[in-house]
Order: sequence, then structure tokens, then C-alpha cells
Amino acid sequence: MFTRSAPGGFRFLRNKRGIACLSVFLLVFSPGLSLAAKAKKKTKSLPAGISVAGINFRQNGQNYFLKGLEIQGLYRLPASQMADLFVKAKAAGVEAIKTNAFSLAPASQPIQTGPDQWDEKALVQLDQVTAQAQKAGLKLILSLSADDGPEGGKAAYAGWVGSPNPGVFYLNFQCKGWYEDYVKMLMGRMNSVTGVTYGAHPAILAWDLMDSPQNSQGDAGTVNQWIADMAAFVKTLSPHALVAVTLNPLAPGIAVDLAAGQPGVDFVLDRPTNTLSAMKWSQQIGKPVVALLDQPAAQPTDLGAGVLVSQPPGAGDDRWTALSSFFTSLSQEGGFGAKDFFASITAVPYQIPVLSWNAAEKIEVTLTQPARITVRYGLNGLLNQETPLSPEEGLLHPVTLSGLSAGTDYSYQVKSVGGTQTQYSNVSVFSTLKVAALTAPPPVRSNNFISVKGDRFYDGDKLFRFVGTNNYYLHFAKPESLEYVMSWAEKLG
Repeated sequence: MFTRSAPGGFRFLRNKRGIACLSVFLLVFSPGLSLAAKAKKKTKSLPAGISVAGINFRQNGQNYFLKGLEIQGLYRLPASQMADLFVKAKAAGVEAIKTNAFSLAPASQPIQTGPDQWDEKALVQLDQVTAQAQKAGLKLILSLSADDGPEGGKAAYAGWVGSPNPGVFYLNFQCKGWYEDYVKMLMGRMNSVTGVTYGAHPAILAWDLMDSPQNSQGDAGTVNQWIADMAAFVKTLSPHALVAVTLNPLAPGIAVDLAAGQPGVDFVLDRPTNTLSAMKWSQQIGKPVVALLDQPAAQPTDLGAGVLVSQPPGAGDDRWTALSSFFTSLSQEGGFGAKDFFASITAVPYQIPVLSWNAAEKIEVTLTQPARITVRYGLNGLLNQETPLSPEEGLLHPVTLSGLSAGTDYSYQVKSVGGTQTQYSNVSVFSTLKVAALTAPPPVRSNNFISVKGDRFYDGDKLFRFVGTNNYYLHFAKPESLEYVMSWAEKLG
């Protein structure tokens, strides 16, 4: 079991005595499995080779398994200490780091000192974060704002316009303009170390619009509109990076499903919730969801596209050892990243023969240990249909999904149950075959007496035999022709 943490977590910040503390962020993106299916899902490609397809992250045609850290206030570290931290993180298997690319006065060493004012020295320190990450071979997820917290939030913007209500941040044109001005400045800034602008920097994997937006004194619709507007704005300035938003489903004044579904948002970072697993939420919104949890667990399940761990075990160098062990355990203990349990999963498209206008798909699953299975599937990454659990445990399971539409992409996932252990495969995509001529079910016609279903006639629920001539113009013929047909009908009973 995973337990969720409260917002804020265990972060890397300097307190008044200059002592730093660390929080760890883990993104788990499911590894790929062998498929004999055509994946035609529209993807958003990035220079880093990472893309989004449905509820998955993809790289080189495979589902992507990303491990990372969340370290707030990272830009305040000296470059040498930052480089050492990145080297140790990389050695532990970390591939990405999420940190804030903003801070507002009165935070310590703020980047943003006032409306349309920023500190060049702090920005140069942020340049070092990008440069050192690139040097270490790490990717960055950079947050652009927060609802609240030690780095400052929307209340600072509201204070600049003299309002005691932080919610004006989402509506006030000056607040919106200041946010856009900062983003535009940052995206266009030439990194003083690498000589590359932030908007085009290959080390930047994604931009996080805001951490845990909420609007307790206002309408949720204003938050959703702000997310849609800012996502579009960021994409114009950094078209090759992903756009994310950190959401807390329990936060007041926000409809998180609608917020997550806003156009331009590629994936969601899930602040703590006890109401819906990340996997189910990702299926519901059709986008990757990364969960935030307190600490590593023995058997992770229903993780969605990843997990954010805010309090890793151990201290000092032991912390990196523990983190590396946890990364390894995800593929050994049967979590969402279990690579070895499913020997193969093959999707074989075919057409159900004869007078059925429904496409079908045969999913052939081979396991390394005996278990029962079920297949969850649906459109647009939503796995809202499920086959019955197989009656017996076994290694080979052929499952037919019928009632599908022809020429359509479907997402699917295999779930296996063996004893007390449940395993989940990656969410993958298959495409049903197109139908050349027959594109719709045959209509049911009736004259209130006799109906046509398929290739047969029915009188009510009883099969009906029709006897007549092949003359289509019979009703224009002489009465003698009709008498001839009726006589044969009487002979045949």
C-alpha cells in the first residue's frame, strides 16, 4: 500500500540557519511490452525523444520508465554542491529532477522581487541548474508558480495589486500580465552557461504551470480558464517541451477533472488524495498522472504514470542507496513496472466472419507464473470496459474482445491475479481492421407483421418462411399471377 502525503512534503530548502533538507520525487512510467499491433495514437514528440500517447509516456516506441527527484530551492545551492548532488542522483538511477524556476519576495534570495522585476544574480544561479543537469545527463521539470508555500504563491501577486483575496490572481489582468511577463522573460532568456534559451533548452522536459492551484473564495471555472490560457501561452514560447500542472483533488474551489482536461495540459502531477488512485484518474481524464506519496512501499499498484516520493528512507549517502534499491524493487515486486511477469502480450486484429459488422481483437497473454487474467480496454486511454476474469490459472490466455468498432484505436491493459498478488501490464494500443464494404449493421425493417433481421424473416419471435416469385413488379401484374403464387403457398403449407 502507498500512503499519500500532505501538500508541501519534505523539501530541499535552507532554513534560517542555512541547513538544507531534501525531498525525493519518483516518476514511474511503465516499461514497454512486445506488441504485434499498430500503434497509431497521435503523440507529441520532443527533442529528448519522450512523448505522450494516451495515458502513457513513450520513448523510442516503448512506454517510458522515468525516475526522478523533487528538490525545491535547488538554485540556491553553490554550483559545486549542485554538481555533486546531480552526480550522486545519476548514479542512483535518477533521470529527471523537478524544481522551482520561480520564487517571490519575501522568499529567501527571490528570483521575482516585484511586479515585472527579477534578480539577475538569482537567474544566473538558475542557469547553473540547467547547465549542471545537462552535464549530468538529467532532465528538468520546472515549476513556474505555486498556490502557496515557502517560495511564494498567488498571494504575492494579489498583494501587488493591493487585494487581500489571493483568488484575484486568476482574474486580474495585471496579475495575469505579470505572470506572462515573467514566463516570457524566462523562456527567452539565454542561459549564461550553455548559451541556449530556456524555451528551446534540451535539458527541460516539462513546465509545471502551478503547484496545487485552488480558489476557495471564487469559482472553479476561473482556475480552469487560467490553466487553459497559460498552457497555450507556454506552448507558444516553448513548443518542444511538455506542459504539466500539479493538482490536489481535495483542494477547495477547483474541479480537478476539468482542470486536468484543459487543452494544452499534457500530464498531471497528483498532490495527495484518498479518493481515487492515479491509475483510475489517468483513465478518467485520458492523460498521464503522476502520484505524490509519503514514502516507498513494498508493493506499488495502480500508480498511473508515476509516483512522487516526498520522504525517502535513510540519510546522507544511505539515502541514495535506499533510493536505488527502491527503483530496482519496482520491477521485482510486481508493481506497475513489473517487467518479468508478463512474458509476452500480443494483439492480433481480425474481423468476425459473416453477417456481423463488429470488429474484434484477440489478446494473447503469456505469463511466467500461473495466474488468472482480465483485460481492461476502451477508447482514448479510458479503460472503462473489462473482460470476465479467466476461470482458471494458467500461463497462456487467449482473450477475445468483441463488439469493437472497425478501423479504431483502443487502449488496453492486462491485469493478472494469482493468489494474493495482482499484477498490471503497461497500457498499450491496438487498431482494429477497417471494413471495406459493410460499414454498419443491417437495419431491422418491419411492416407490423413480418420483420427482417440479418438474412431471415420473423413473425414476432418465430422464424417465418416467405414464398413468392422473384418478380419485383408483381403488384403491377395481372390477378392471375397473384393467384398462382398463393396456390403454391397453400401446397407448401
